Amino acid sequence: MDCKHIYEKEPVIHYISTKKPHPRCPVAGCPKILHVGRVVCDALLTIEIDEMRLASATNINSTMVEDFTEVD
Repeated sequence: MDCKHIYEKEPVIHYISTKKPHPRCPVAGCPKILHVGRVVCDALLTIEIDEMRLASATNINSTMVEDFTEVD
């Protein structure tokens, strides 16, 4: 919540726990200090990511052209 960057929850909690005393955001140039108690999980984000992956896979398959012509 402090810096608005997005992380996976377990790795960022581990990062915060090991970077004592003031763990800064790992994004270059972001000066914010992270706190375990202020890490929130966005449950909808994982759903949106899965939907984007599915849409991307569908788009890739729809651009493929198969040649069904016969050559004698």
